[in-house]
This record gives sequence, structure tokens and C-alpha cells, in this order.
Amino acid sequence: MKLIPAIDIINGRCVRLVQGNYDSVIDYEDVETAANYLFSFGIRSIHIVDLDAAKVGYPVNIDTIENVATKIGVEAQVGGGVRSLESAKKYLEKGVSRVIVGTSVVHDREFFASLNKEYPGRVIASLDYRRVGRALSVATHGWQENSDTDLFKAIEDSLNLGCKRVLATDISKDGTFKGPDVRTYKAILERFDLELIASGGVGTLTDLEELSEVNVAGRSIFGTVVGRAIHDGRINLEEALSKWTS
Repeated sequence: MKLIPAIDIINGRCVRLVQGNYDSVIDYEDVETAANYLFSFGIRSIHIVDLDAAKVGYPVNIDTIENVATKIGVEAQVGGGVRSLESAKKYLEKGVSRVIVGTSVVHDREFFASLNKEYPGRVIASLDYRRVGRALSVATHGWQENSDTDLFKAIEDSLNLGCKRVLATDISKDGTFKGPDVRTYKAILERFDLELIASGGVGTLTDLEELSEVNVAGRSIFGTVVGRAIHDGRINLEEALSKWTS
């Protein structure tokens, strides 16, 4: 399992939202300082979300992201506002390894299929979900809107449209340290053959251990995105990297 630290950006700053709420912003430091701290431990896979872009629908902090993505040996997956081929191209031409697409998976299947055809293996379907009753409902537009799309249907559609790697985030747990939604990840792996990235709720090394031990139908979790627990110092990066790759 890969450990993938997260940097969320608002106005060029490294921040975290609690449960996707833009009114609960935790401001840490400027993005380059945060990235250099991670790189000092040998981190080479990084997850970046332009939260400004997620709201408006096109890249905003592109220069800041380029400064991080072009570091030697860095594999950067970047999302936020990727709703056109032009936006995806802007990121991929700036040193980004993979683009993360969320809203368009649900609302623009034609674009999502075209993107996977144009950039095979360089697209990640980001499916952020909330529990609504007994269902798992996918949220869009930077987590600001709920859709009527079921998480498992969205995963099936993503795979059918050519995307093999899926990032699944439990919004209710994101930034809370309440532990990851292991039950849902097991259900996903039971149903689908994919590269699954887990996100949301990780607060300790024990949480990472639990995720790394998941094995269903011979399938395991490909990677885990960790944000606030790293920035708050709850997870010792040196110890984590002795157990998991980056």
C-alpha cells in the first residue's frame, strides 16, 4: 500500500477542511513549505487538490502546483476543477503525473470517457461520498452538492469509461481522525477489480495498518491519502515510511 500525503490549496496556502466544509478551514502554511517538509522525509507521491478550482470549475493555483509537481522524482496526482480537456492538459503539461476528476464522472460522462481515451492511465476517478440513509451518495462540485448517484454505480461507470484507478473519500470522516471506512472499501474490492485509493478518517498508524491489511477476493488497497493527520503531527512520517512506500 502506498502512503500518499495530501496538500489542499486555497489562495496558495496549504489548508484542510473538516468534512468538506469551506467554513471550517484549517490554515497551515504556504504550499511550497509544506511540500518541502514532506520531501525531506523522502515522500515522492503527493496528492494535491486545488479547492479554489473545485468551486469555480477550472484550474486556479496552477503556478503553485507546478512548483511542487516539477520537483525531481515527484509523482503528483492533482484535482480540482478538471472539467474539460483543456484543464486536464494544463495540469499534465505542468509536470502533473495524473489528474483527479470528480464532478465530471457523474455529470459529464462523454468528457470523462474522452479524457481517459486521450490520457490512458493518467486519470483518477474521485468519488466523494456521504451516507444518506442506507445509501452512499456521491457528492460533486467540491463536495458542495449531493447527487442522486450511488457510489457503487459511479465506480462501475468509471471502470466502463476506461478509468482503472478510483479514489473513494468518506466525507463524513475527512479531517476528523475517526478512522477510515474500511467496511465500504472491502465492499468495493469485493465487487470490482480496480486500483483503489482510500481517503478520509485516518488519524493514526493503526488506521494505516488496518487499511494495509485489507484483502478481499485477492485484492488489496492500492494507496491511502493522508492529510490532516500528517500536518498535525499525529502520524510520524519516518515510522510510517518504514512500513509503507510513497
